[in-house]
Order: sequence, then C-alpha cells, then structure tokens
Amino acid sequence: MRIPVDSDAAMRTIHRHWEHQQQIVASSSARIATGSRLVSAVDDAAGLAIAERVRSQFEGLRQAGRNAQQGINFVQIADSTLQTTTDLVQRMRVMAVQSANGTYTDTQRSAMQRSVVLTLDELDAIARRSRINDIAVLDGSTPRLRIQVGPNSADVIEVPLRAADHEAVGLEELSVETQEKAVSALDRLDEALEALYAHRAEMAAAQQRMERAIKSLGVTEINSREAHSRIADADLPAETVRMLRAQIASDAGAAMMVQVRQATQLAVDLLLPQISAEPIGGDGEAAGGASNGGAPPPAPLPATGPVSTPESSAAAPVAAAPGVPEPHPA
Repeated sequence: MRIPVDSDAAMRTIHRHWEHQQQIVASSSARIATGSRLVSAVDDAAGLAIAERVRSQFEGLRQAGRNAQQGINFVQIADSTLQTTTDLVQRMRVMAVQSANGTYTDTQRSAMQRSVVLTLDELDAIARRSRINDIAVLDGSTPRLRIQVGPNSADVIEVPLRAADHEAVGLEELSVETQEKAVSALDRLDEALEALYAHRAEMAAAQQRMERAIKSLGVTEINSREAHSRIADADLPAETVRMLRAQIASDAGAAMMVQVRQATQLAVDLLLPQISAEPIGGDGEAAGGASNGGAPPPAPLPATGPVSTPESSAAAPVAAAPGVPEPHPA
C-alpha cells in the first residue's frame, strides 16, 4: 500500500482557500464596523465614484441651506436699520407738515429747521454705522450682496444694498424755515419715503426667495442622502451572515491544515523504524553488483580468527537472514 508523504500540493490548496476566507472575514468586518459597503475603491470603483459625487452634492446642499439662513438674518438686520431710517424721514415729514401750517412764526419754524438738521445728521450717522460682520449695509460701498443658495455656481440670490444717507435719498439742503420751503420739502420727503419703501421691498423679496430656497434645499438634501444610502450603505444582516460563513470555512481550513501535517508526521514516524532496521550499505552493494556485470561482490575478509576449512564450514550452522524464519528439522 502506497503512503503519500508529499503533502505540499494539498497544503497549498487548503492554504489558498483559507486565505480567501480570511479576506472575506476582514472585508465583512470592515463593512459592519463602518456601516458602508464601499470601504475602499477595490470594493466597487464605479459605485464609490457615484457615491462620492452624491455625497458632495448633499454636503453642498446642507451648506447652501446655512448660507441662505445667514442671508435671511443679514436681510432682517438691514431691514430693521432701514426701518429706523424710514422713521426718521417720517419724523421730518411731520415737521414739514407742521411748518407748512400758517399758524407758526418764522422763529418757530427756525426751531423746526434745527430739529430737521439734527435728524439729517442722525440719518447719515446710521448709514455710516450700519455694518453687519464688517460689511457696510447703507453707505453704498457694497452695492449688492451675493448669497450662495445651492451647490452650483449659478445658484445665487443677490440682495441689493443701496445707500440711505440724506443725499442718497434726495434730501440734500432740505429746509422748513419758511412756509413755502416746508411745502416743497413735503414732496421731496415723499420721494425719499418711496425710495426707502422700494429698497425694503426688494430686500423683502430677496428674503422670500431665500426662504423658499431653504425649503427646496431641505427636500433635495433628503433625496440625495437617500440616494447615497442606497449606493453606499452596507446590508448589515447579509454582511454578518457572510462573515460567519467565511469564519466557519476559515476555521475548517485551519483544522484541515493541522490534519495534513499530522498525517505527514505519522507517515514519517511509520517509515523511520523500517529504514533504521535495514543494513547500512545494502543499497550500495546491490548497485556495486550491478556495475560489475552481475558478478557477486567479493566476500569481506575476517578481521581475526583462524582460516576456515571446507569441513569446518560445512559443520558450522548457517545464520538465517533477518526477517526469514528458520527451517524446522524434518
């Protein structure tokens, strides 16, 4: 019976399958730990590219929503400042109406004029001081404010920022010192109020656009996240089953490698006693006889002792060969 001792081929096959199962265990463990089936580009290069593009899209949408909210806050602060400016112009109009009445004297109208001048100074001071995040709002240095309300370069809402000092609204050299000047001032103040109302209306329209953009961005972000989840998220139950199956196969492969080693060692242990029992040089003698043309090799000379005679050789008993039973006498 042949005992196979060369187990390298079997070991290589088992080891190759064991390494494959170990790789499956490692990849499934990484997917379960991260919750994503796209741990690296090796898993799915095309899917990873699409998932990263979608993730970039909804990250931009989320930031665009924050931008729109900041723009709304900016417009609300600017509108409150314009409300103060409008109140000051309304006060000057009241004084112009009062001065246009014929029951007041020139001295009283001069007092009203001083009040108008102080109000104009306050109007200019508000225009100079009105800054949001170090951005001028009402001095005319920033004509418009660009709000990025989307992930793309064209997703922009512009908020107009016009100057609101007394010259910008057409109130330079305003006077109510006389009844005629007061009547003329009424028309100019009405025009200034109309300009302020138009400015506030434009800012309110921009605010409404940003509010609608926030709602739209929220819906789009949710849809983008769902699309990214379908592409990138791992199926945790399936990955768990896959990992356990590969772990069982890996353990079985490791056990088989141990069995192959033990079988090889057992074969070697069985053969070693027989090899040690054979006479040393037996194979060499056989080879020597074959090389001398089939003639038997010469018998070795005894080291010591008397020379044997035919009579003594016949009388001496012949030793049996190892492993051959001695013949029984008849």
